[in-house]
Amino acid sequence: MDNIMALSRTPYANAIAAGCQIVSTGTPAISGTYPVADQSISDMTDEVLSITADGTFIGGGLTEIWPVSGGSVTLTVAQFTAVRKAISAWIKGWKQYASGVATTPPASPVTIP
Repeated sequence: MDNIMALSRTPYANAIAAGCQIVSTGTPAISGTYPVADQSISDMTDEVLSITADGTFIGGGLTEIWPVSGGSVTLTVAQFTAVRKAISAWIKGWKQYASGVATTPPASPVTIP
């Protein structure tokens, strides 16, 4: 519990509050700062479960409008998967940095194809 409380008072908490900036070299239109607070991650996880189950988003579609700072982007299943994977790695990197496992925070922005 002490480690969790410590994380909330560190640059980790500031990074999570600010969101994860993604830059897509293949589809610049999906670049943006994605929210990564608890509810946003929960929503992403729900979509990943749906994609894993049947290859579509929760509503059955192959595209989804997703919020980014200052607006929204439209993502295909493949783009969403790439964004979610990048965000997961970025959050893991922040947790490792905050706990002392890593000596530097993760790079930002995060570049995806």
